[in-house]
Amino acid sequence: MIGLIIIIITLSFFNYKYKFIAINIPDSSSDDYSFCLMTFNVDANDTVSFSQAFQDSLFAEIHRESPDILCFQELSFENLKKITPQLDSLYGACDSLKGDNLLWRLRFYSHLPIRNFKRYHCEGDIDTLDFDSLELAEYHQMKLQMPVMSAEFEIKPGKWITLFSGHLRSSAYSTARRSMSKDSHWWEGIPLYYRNYEVGKRIRDYQACNVRRFIDDACAEGKKVIVAGDLNDWCGSTTLNTLMGEGENALKDAWWEGGNGFGFTYHGWHLRLRLDHILYSDGLELQDVKVIDSDLSDHRPLVAKFKVR
Repeated sequence: MIGLIIIIITLSFFNYKYKFIAINIPDSSSDDYSFCLMTFNVDANDTVSFSQAFQDSLFAEIHRESPDILCFQELSFENLKKITPQLDSLYGACDSLKGDNLLWRLRFYSHLPIRNFKRYHCEGDIDTLDFDSLELAEYHQMKLQMPVMSAEFEIKPGKWITLFSGHLRSSAYSTARRSMSKDSHWWEGIPLYYRNYEVGKRIRDYQACNVRRFIDDACAEGKKVIVAGDLNDWCGSTTLNTLMGEGENALKDAWWEGGNGFGFTYHGWHLRLRLDHILYSDGLELQDVKVIDSDLSDHRPLVAKFKVR
């Protein structure tokens, strides 16, 4: 009996630290919300696989959830142009995103009033030991413009929220698998997985430190903040702990606060991980959160509904 109690306490501790399994009582008032946010890594960089059937399925999911704010990741500019007329019909064209700034639409779509778009640059340096030439080039490009952007959305007259959305550096597990022969067993790639994870983690933690600085700046101005996207790490990691922060400017994890179960958002290569997140600050009240069961991408959409306190 004592041993069983010790095991339960130990498992409970690790579950709290790493937020593996969320257990919450559903809110009966979840239909009473101010705005709905969807983040989705659509894995649509390839123009060939971005077929009409893919597009129809994508918009079926968007119509079903009807998010007020839609955040995309891994949607190429070429594929975005193909669906821009449909997105405009849903959300309306945004004059502030014309010209070169059209690239912003890789991150945000909304029918709500939008202001104060920002693109960010990383500050400081990281140890680039063991980086190959492609990773060095990626790192220097990232310093010029990191893959996180922000904007403010008017969710009610005079009520604005600041949204940070993007895609942090992955650990390239799928890249490692594709570089191996088809007959190789997964364990043969362990040295390569570990190497890619170490490189990815180093860049991701560096990005998180920079994003946290931007979050603190927004919180210092009294703004309500949301961070959404493919953050490529799990709760309890250095990346998520850095982004969530501590003290009065700490952010909450939507799935841990309102979800139930594991909430896996990544299901590629037989893995089941929660890599996509929605983090939010005080001043916002979570009404509902769910992961959409979808095989359209190797990621699943994450949807949350909020009220403004």
